[in-house]
Formats: sequence, C-alpha cells, structure tokens
Amino acid sequence: MAKRKIMVVDDDEDLLRLMGLTLQVAGYDVVTASNGAEALTKVRTERPDLILLDVMMPEMDGFETCRRLRRLPEGADIPVIMLSAADQVSDKVKGLQVGANDYITKPVDSRELLARIEAHLRPIYARPARIIALLGSKSGVGVTVLAVNLAIAVKQMVEEEVALLDWHLPMGDVAIALNLTPRHTLDDLASKIDDLDAQMLEQVIVRHPSGLQVISGGRALDTTALTPVALESVLDILSRTAAYIIIDAGARTEPEWLEPLGIVDELLLVVTPELPALRRAAVCLEWERQHTLFGDRLYLIINRAGIKGGIPPREVEELLGLQARARFPDDVESVMLSLNQGVSLVENAARSALTRAIKRLAQEIVQVPEQEAGH
Repeated sequence: MAKRKIMVVDDDEDLLRLMGLTLQVAGYDVVTASNGAEALTKVRTERPDLILLDVMMPEMDGFETCRRLRRLPEGADIPVIMLSAADQVSDKVKGLQVGANDYITKPVDSRELLARIEAHLRPIYARPARIIALLGSKSGVGVTVLAVNLAIAVKQMVEEEVALLDWHLPMGDVAIALNLTPRHTLDDLASKIDDLDAQMLEQVIVRHPSGLQVISGGRALDTTALTPVALESVLDILSRTAAYIIIDAGARTEPEWLEPLGIVDELLLVVTPELPALRRAAVCLEWERQHTLFGDRLYLIINRAGIKGGIPPREVEELLGLQARARFPDDVESVMLSLNQGVSLVENAARSALTRAIKRLAQEIVQVPEQEAGH
C-alpha cells in the first residue's frame, strides 16, 4: 500500500527531527518545512496527506500560514493539526476559525499524536467507491467487452468519476477496444508500486471521450512486473476520486490472484455456455465455497446466452449451483464491429439486445430508476 505523507512545519530543528523520526517509525513518509513560506511552497510540489503546523513561528505564524494554505487549490482540503504550547481556549478557537482541523498542546504525547493523525486520515483512505470486478472462468468468454461496455453504461448514468481498470495481465485489450493509445501502463510503475501516489497514477490514466478514466495494466505478451497485491495500492488511489471502479480482471483464477479481489463490492464471474468454461467456473466456485472470500458478493454472469449449440442457461445454473444475475445474448456481429471501430457497443449499437442487457446491469449497480437510465 502506498505510504501516507505527513508535512511537519516548525522552526525548531530539534523538534522537526524528533517528530520526523516518530512519524517514520510509524510508517509515514515525512517532509519538513522550517517556516510558513516554505510550507506553502512545498505543499504545491509534495502534496502531503496531512500537515502538522506549529503556531508560534517568526515572520508568518501558524494561523496566517493556515489561512493562506486554505486559499491554495492544493491545500484547501488537506487535514491540518495545529501544535502549540499555548493552551488558551481563544487560541484553539482561532486555529479552527482559520481552517485547522485539530489543535494539540505541547508537549505532545506521541501516542495521542499518532491516534489523531490516523483519525483524520481515515476518511481519506476509506473506500467510498463502488468496485465491480469482472472475472472470466477462462480466456475468451468476453470479459473485456462486458467490462468496457458496463463502465461506459455506468458513466452515462452518473455525473461522478468512473474508472475502468485493465487488470487483464500481462496484456489487456481495454485501451484498443476504446481506440486509446496510453503512453504508460501500470507495468511501467511496477518498481514504484509500494510508493504509488495520485501524481504517479495520473501518468497512466487516459481520459475517454465519454469522460471515463481508463487505466491500462500492461502491454507485454507474456510477462508482467506487477504482482497480485499491487491491486490494493492502485484501488487505494483510484477510490479517492472515482465513485465507481470497473475492473477487467481477465481470467486469472489462481488463489494468489483471487485473494486481492476480496476487497471488491461485487465479483461478476463470467462464463459462456460451453463445457470448458463451465468446468473452470466449477473449480473456481469450489475454491470459493472452501474459503468464502466473496460470499454473497459473487454473482454468475452468462455471456452469449442462447447461442446456437450452447448449453441452455437453466442447465448452466443447475451445473454450477448458482442462479445467474444477468444473461447477455450473443451478438457477435455488433461486438465485432464495435471492437474493430474502437467504439463501445453501448455507443455504437444502443438499441441492441446486448446493450439493453448491459444497461440493465449498470442500472442495478448505480441504482438509477429505469426511466432515468434510458436517457
């Protein structure tokens, strides 16, 4: 998981060193500033997650520093904890009035300080986003087509940010399906994944004309430097801005790739009505029954339902012991056309039965009334 960064602002060099050491031992990255002007400059480049701000400093005190910080776009929402030897109620009130979130009197107990820091950071690092992962029981069941179009459909229904994460490693096709050419992928950041922050992730985000944020995982044919646990770091960052995250999880059903997906809100297991796909799905479901990683958050999706020669949907459900949440009809002609044109099916064939089925699922995810979802 990416480390959180704390800025400490104090004109006392000994206190800066001591507090910096305390925070580093607690697992934080630390950046320091010895006066208010330096702090305001560093906020723009360092983008700290929280600021510890001394009140009594020469030239520009903590109150004025905080007041100016709140006028900066980069500093408007950063939690600020003021530190002061002054214990008067009037000082505490003034600190809160100029924009501080908290006020601690010196000398500071390290346990209290760390507890307050965690309390202020917790809302930032909670996951407000709704995370939906699509996982194929095997390659070729249509996960990418469904993930791309589900993400576009969700974006059409909401004003909030929607992100589409290509976790189909080592090389996914989300970008090419949307006619996008990313300059960088997550694979390029693999060596820095433990220190991943919003600025680094921004390098691999490509904005689709629909407004969708698209993040490509890798582009090598047979290898990736990314590990399964890197997913948590990526979602930590994405969840701060995106209200919905759709993941193309490919067809990696090994336990080490399934376990990091345990944080998602819904896992959609995609199958097609043919025995190889169902056999692999059965193995995956048996593993889930033994480990109960997803519980009632796992749903069955039957793609290409009703295709000529395919196993009937009811028999698929009986074989797997699970009722399908959605059945997507076969529409190979529309799918092929949309892929070759680099335009989503939802945009290119809005009235097709497959598009309507995808939109119904999107409507369930965002809980939009049917009449609004149709617009």
